[in-house]
Amino acid sequence: SRRPRRQTYALSELGITVGESRTPYEKITRFAIHEAHPIELIFETKTLTGITVIPLGTTSTSDVRTILKNANVEEVETLDTFIKRVEGWLGL
Repeated sequence: SRRPRRQTYALSELGITVGESRTPYEKITRFAIHEAHPIELIFETKTLTGITVIPLGTTSTSDVRTILKNANVEEVETLDTFIKRVEGWLGL
């Protein structure tokens, strides 16, 4: 058994980068920021990956929100992954 690989995350003028993969803002349809611990950025894409969750740690949520809104990405109150929805249906 080994530890999970650590990922790097970045927001730039080109899009959101997770590890080696970059998602341009044009492919991001909506985003939500869950401010409960742990603070997470969740975004939905037009691609096969669907929903991506990024831990924000100590990153300013207002800065992230501003960058995404300036890129014309719609903010929604909540976005849940398929697993979270199944957990809700099962009452877990």
